[in-house]
Amino acid sequence: MKYRLAFFSRIFYALIFSLFYNSIQAQINLANDSTKIKDSTIVKNDRPRNAALLSTLIPGAGQIYNRKYWKTPLIYGGFSGLGFMIYRNNNEYQDYRNIYRSLIDTIIGNEIESPYSAEQLKVLKDGARRNRDFFIIIAVAWYAANIVDAIVDAHLYDFDVSDNLTLRVSPFFNYNTNMALGRSGMQSGLTLNFKLKK
Repeated sequence: MKYRLAFFSRIFYALIFSLFYNSIQAQINLANDSTKIKDSTIVKNDRPRNAALLSTLIPGAGQIYNRKYWKTPLIYGGFSGLGFMIYRNNNEYQDYRNIYRSLIDTIIGNEIESPYSAEQLKVLKDGARRNRDFFIIIAVAWYAANIVDAIVDAHLYDFDVSDNLTLRVSPFFNYNTNMALGRSGMQSGLTLNFKLKK
């Protein structure tokens, strides 16, 4: 029992040592690589491409890749709502179409009981089809927006928002007297000042 405990404790300490050694070595390599990257003129950034690919294959995966976890439920909520509206309008379209066809088929013979006339059913059927197609287009646009959002977030992932960057917004007022045109008046607006501290 003593030998087993000593053996496992040695393995445990060896694992801890190797983890610390590997993490220190990785930090040293990263520091060396970052100096090389700063010296080179071209830096390849695969993050936008990976985010776009992930969001194309699985909507919301690009947002998770960019660590914007809160956006994923919004994306799936939008798809759920749009899917429900497509399903509902498609069912209404199918129902109105079937009633309309039955009414047209039996217009010569015995009429079926319907609270709507044939013309009203045609309007309802066309409206439900138009709504269904509209929500399909919106769903495709939502899918494209998911991909674009992942790409933009990936491009801005390493964007520096430190105290060295400042933006000052201030109102602008100027009383203008233009004697040549015979006009005078107050001019107002906003001025935006960007500064980079060193």
